[in-house]
Amino acid sequence: MNPSWRTRIFRLTLTAPLLAFAVPLFSQSVLLPARDSAQYVFPHTDFIRLGPDTGAQFDVFTIGEHTQSYTAARSVREFFLNRFETSYRLWHDVRIRAEARGYVFQNPGQEGSTGRRGSAPTENEFMPVTAISWYDAVVWCNALSELVGKNPCYTYKGAPIRDSSNAIACDLAVCEWDANGYRLPSETEWEYAARKVPGGFQRGDAASGVKEGAAAASTGDVAWHDANTTGTRRIG
Repeated sequence: MNPSWRTRIFRLTLTAPLLAFAVPLFSQSVLLPARDSAQYVFPHTDFIRLGPDTGAQFDVFTIGEHTQSYTAARSVREFFLNRFETSYRLWHDVRIRAEARGYVFQNPGQEGSTGRRGSAPTENEFMPVTAISWYDAVVWCNALSELVGKNPCYTYKGAPIRDSSNAIACDLAVCEWDANGYRLPSETEWEYAARKVPGGFQRGDAASGVKEGAAAASTGDVAWHDANTTGTRRIG
């Protein structure tokens, strides 16, 4: 398999926190290359491998099964997905270093639902980043890719996008699927990750992780949303 297919994917919060897997907060980190004898560590990341069994090129499943009138078979290549939502600490660390290299972010991000926009991380650094746009998210992914020496995925006219205020470039962005950098998951990858279980796939209308034969779980049993919380929760 072409190593460039092993894309690393971040799950970012756009206007509301996304559901994260229930796992320990700390596992592994993304390391920046040494600079001036210092080693920089990006925390709150733990990539898990998803996709076909070892040796296979694709895994195939039916998207929209049991939830949509239109369904279709989708082929998924190997990819790596961060277990966690993107913490504000991780977002801030990358943004500050990227801005020093000329990157521009239209929205500086916010620490959960109560933090101050663009401020330094506090004791609530484990909250998901909020108050950013899709434009900011793709530029941030490009920034992280370049900071760790990988090829950015999002380009406009062949050049990496580094300014989220450039609406034309962001609207016409092309995702270089074979680049080895970081990007957002596709719709197919999102559903695949949500439904994949050992030995196959769970129904599309079941809550992620519910075992076959178990009682149906309500949204409130598996996720925080506007009906059961008044703000964001810690990632993990």
